[in-house]
Amino acid sequence: METDGGTPVRKHIRAILVTADPIEASRWADAVRTDVSMELRCAGSLEAMVKILGRAEFDVALLGRSLPDGSYRDALRALHLTQEGLPAIVIATLDREAIRDAHALGAVDVVAPLNLSRLGPAVARALREAVLVCSLRHVRAEFDRVMLERRDPVTGLPPREAFERHARSALADYDRDGKSLAVLFVDVDRFRVVNDLGDHATGDGVLRQIASRLHDALPDAYVARFGGDEFVLLRCEDDGAPETAADAVARAFASPFHVSGKLVYLTASIGVAHAPEDATDVAGLIGTAEAAVFEAKRLGRNMVRAYRSPGTASSLERVLTRRDLHGAIERQELELDYQPMYDIRTRAIQGVEALLRWRHPVHGRVLPDRFVPIAEEFGLIEEIGAWVLERAIAQVREWSDAGIPSIRVSVNVSARQLHGDALPVLVCALLEKYGVAASCLEVEITESSIVRDVPAALRLLHALRERGVRVSIDDFGTGYTSLAFLKRFPVDMLKIDRSFVADVARDGFDGAVVRAVTTLARGLGVRTVAEGVEVQEQFERLRALDCDIVQGFLFSRPLPAAACTGLLSATKLPA
Repeated sequence: METDGGTPVRKHIRAILVTADPIEASRWADAVRTDVSMELRCAGSLEAMVKILGRAEFDVALLGRSLPDGSYRDALRALHLTQEGLPAIVIATLDREAIRDAHALGAVDVVAPLNLSRLGPAVARALREAVLVCSLRHVRAEFDRVMLERRDPVTGLPPREAFERHARSALADYDRDGKSLAVLFVDVDRFRVVNDLGDHATGDGVLRQIASRLHDALPDAYVARFGGDEFVLLRCEDDGAPETAADAVARAFASPFHVSGKLVYLTASIGVAHAPEDATDVAGLIGTAEAAVFEAKRLGRNMVRAYRSPGTASSLERVLTRRDLHGAIERQELELDYQPMYDIRTRAIQGVEALLRWRHPVHGRVLPDRFVPIAEEFGLIEEIGAWVLERAIAQVREWSDAGIPSIRVSVNVSARQLHGDALPVLVCALLEKYGVAASCLEVEITESSIVRDVPAALRLLHALRERGVRVSIDDFGTGYTSLAFLKRFPVDMLKIDRSFVADVARDGFDGAVVRAVTTLARGLGVRTVAEGVEVQEQFERLRALDCDIVQGFLFSRPLPAAACTGLLSATKLPA
């Protein structure tokens, strides 16, 4: 395989032509022939295609509209089952809706029979993109392997990042296997007593003892250290009742620990959360388990509390009740902060991201990871999401009236808002109400929200793009399935997850992943944003890796609207 401007190019191409018309197959073959060596195989039926694909691997598939035993739709479904990821181009005259459906089923392009001059370039583009996606998958797989092998230097346990990646994979499997998962959040009570009895090394020694006991208590669980005196365990609920597992963890603290020649008794507060009952994503699952820990500590420590167990409400639930959330908009307790995004080359502000906050009258400022899961559970996220969109668009209008040129605002959209046609209608109504151009709005969606319902997401995102609204994929790199769908989505921006940015200046694998993402993005004609940039070394490395835009505390923390107004007049980063 050679390269052309950094993009891999195949020396030999294997293509399968699926059509019952030999003359049509001949025309396709003539249209795709290049200087590159090509091997063409013809299949006159769906059955023949499946047999051929079962015996050999191909680089691209060309599909006609109809076959004796099926249609191009059936062929696309069969391709997904036989050679998942194989680029497929449909050659047929289709209307706009049918083209969208073809993309939703896996087609990377649709070429009209009367415009076969497009076929050769379409095949070349599909092959380039397939190689880029494959390269990214390999780099990501290696990155995952290294992440899972990393260990906390004190206890030898996996760190939080490795736990989250393992949990993400486990969550992807639990629904398919009919299993549920339990997360046990362990917070050692009054660990400062240990530190008072010795130096830092003394505390490290006790942490190693705790890690060993947790492993012995639940040998089948995935045990990680989250930092300080916090440990988290993940286990399949088929392995036994979570209450029994929590009791086993509690018993691990029954015998004393050896501290500087003395015996010290320690206890632990344990919070339990379940998937899918309490949460269906990693952040929500960890957050609900941690909330249960808060409740255990509030009630006196040295106890087990399950999230939302009968007769018990966690600290989080006491704060984030349905009543409080339901009235938060009316009481004007919700507000938006804005974090600028900067062009990595010109250092000009490219836009701002709107970040939701809840200023609770009793508990102060609450971040969205604490209350958004509750809003989703109680069916309030659509109302809150609509408020965020309106407030962000109204803010753009206010900035424009204040003499600040049109600035693009990026708004996160939840998975629930992607269902139905309400979102495009709402967006159009708000843009018209405030007289804001559609190009000033960017909608951010996560990989996981896309793959829950690909056809529905495709229709909605196309509807937004047709109205001029920009689309970005948030936390890119944390999901797995959406790579196969990326080409089919109308995306303007990929936001590289902060977990890949944290060690990008020191870790070769982080750099390789970022490089793979930026290369893929350029191949698809989209831009990249690196989130969580906090130090100059990260910024310099990201610039060397051809990232387009940066965002993070190095440049600016999220700012209230008033503070952001002054900043928007500046177009350069500090030297």
